[in-house]
Amino acid sequence: MNTIKAIGCTAILVTLLGTIIAIFWDQQIRYLKPTVKPKSHTTVIPGTQITLSFLREDTKPIFLHFYNPDCPCSKFNQDHFRQLVRRYKGQVNFYTIVPNNTEEPLSQELNIPIISDSDGVIADACGIYATPQAVILTAKGTLYYQGNYNKARYCTTRSTRFAELALQSAITEQPLPLAVQRAGLPYGCNLPSDTNTGTNSQTISLTNLFN
Repeated sequence: MNTIKAIGCTAILVTLLGTIIAIFWDQQIRYLKPTVKPKSHTTVIPGTQITLSFLREDTKPIFLHFYNPDCPCSKFNQDHFRQLVRRYKGQVNFYTIVPNNTEEPLSQELNIPIISDSDGVIADACGIYATPQAVILTAKGTLYYQGNYNKARYCTTRSTRFAELALQSAITEQPLPLAVQRAGLPYGCNLPSDTNTGTNSQTISLTNLFN
């Protein structure tokens, strides 16, 4: 009888351990590796003219914040993004790009337009296949920067705050710093539009567009 109980307890412990390892893998380990590039991905290089219907002519650089509420990595950098917006909003036009029509409380709080990109049309145009990612366009719509916010997931490493350094250079119309050009491969979650198939809609909806 005691042997049966011992076997049962061991089975329960093994199951719990397996569950803990699975959760740890899902939330931590897999995000330490670069995001897998989709086979259909087309590289878009800096200097490419990007045409997006929702953008209006302006004299300010444009910052596209690719965010997925279902991606843990997207949630990691929310405080950093909040700081960027509060610091540079008067000098830059910010937009949040989400993979569906979901609400995004932080962008609503910051009064930022939220663009739904369910088919990945905007992401493909900018060469993006992961979240969180930042894209900076010049006022004329030229791709200036695309890539990670930071080498660290929590955006706490000042020396590798790639998106902010790029933004500072874009505002002053300076060449992209060499250190930022070496930002590296995207880290985070694949876009749903790259992992889901069977959708035929080509609609890009604009929600929460503030003046």
